[in-house]
Amino acid sequence: MDYKLTCALLENFQVQVSARSHAWIVDEPAELDGDDLGPNPFELMLAALGSCMTITLAHYAAQGNVAVERLWVDVAGRWDEQKAFHIQLTVRVRGDLGEHDMARLANYAERCQVHKIMAKGVDIQTEFRKV
Repeated sequence: MDYKLTCALLENFQVQVSARSHAWIVDEPAELDGDDLGPNPFELMLAALGSCMTITLAHYAAQGNVAVERLWVDVAGRWDEQKAFHIQLTVRVRGDLGEHDMARLANYAERCQVHKIMAKGVDIQTEFRKV
């Protein structure tokens, strides 16, 4: 599957993102001179990782009959002094789960495609067109 979307500058730092039949606003918080009308790009990046991890775990837990009642993935990102970005994932699970089940979930987490892409890095090519 190919993924395509369009990002269009509205005003100030507001960006309308359109993907398939969905649209949403990305913006910077007021302390970064935005209008805070939506999550910022870093929050969306972390949301992509967290939501993919949540979906991946739910999918494989259901297939593997792991008794997950509820599932949360907390995602935190921060810059360090060397300007490297660090991401911390915390998976919280409710259900009748033993150590073996938790180990299976940890194994399933390795199958998250967004995690794989982010950990490996990605080739980005940029082209400019006058319209």
